[in-house]
Amino acid sequence: MKTMTSFFILAIMLTTNACQEGKKEEKKTESNATTNTYWVNSYKKECSGGAGKMHCLLISKSENLEDASWEFFYSSIKDFRFKPGYFQQIKVEETQLDLKSVLADASSIQYRLIETLKEEEDIRFGLNDIWVVENINENPIAKGENHPRLEINLSKMKVYGNDSCNELSGDIATFSVDKISFENMSLTRKMCRDMKTPSAFNKALLSVRGFHRENLKLRLYDEDDNEVLQLQKTD
Repeated sequence: MKTMTSFFILAIMLTTNACQEGKKEEKKTESNATTNTYWVNSYKKECSGGAGKMHCLLISKSENLEDASWEFFYSSIKDFRFKPGYFQQIKVEETQLDLKSVLADASSIQYRLIETLKEEEDIRFGLNDIWVVENINENPIAKGENHPRLEINLSKMKVYGNDSCNELSGDIATFSVDKISFENMSLTRKMCRDMKTPSAFNKALLSVRGFHRENLKLRLYDEDDNEVLQLQKTD
């Protein structure tokens, strides 16, 4: 009987010690963790990480979305689900890891989603589609001519299309509430019978600095707010 009693006493002591050690470890973890609030942009952008090219989140620690200044976020956030086309304000736990356990080129901070505070649809995301050019410098494409086409891909921050003769591709250089511009444009080198429309389109595209979308119409403007391209959304 005394042996059994001693056994139970020992078991209780071991359990108590284990709980105390667990609480110490929990406090230690909590002491290394802080919380922060971010806005996450509605699209990702290509960036250069330790493993080469990848697509990164864009975050801002501004309180208001209107004042957001975006920066690359190179890590992942546990339990967070990115939603293209939506701004998300999230509360995140940031835990400082033991540097001895961190691999080379890895983040020394571990991120975990606590909660999503707000979601706001990004109306600009309506540009993310395929568009057919109707007017160049307010001049309609002549009846019977091939119309240039433009695909805007915000998830890759790329633009693709056809100038009615050659295939084209390039990068979206700037993109904000009503501003957009393109750079690093490349074209195939096919010669067509009439190069007037392709030449006018390519020149107009490089001059684009702003946009306005209304329903299925997209108008692109140069730096002086002159309309250089009018496009219609297509399936």
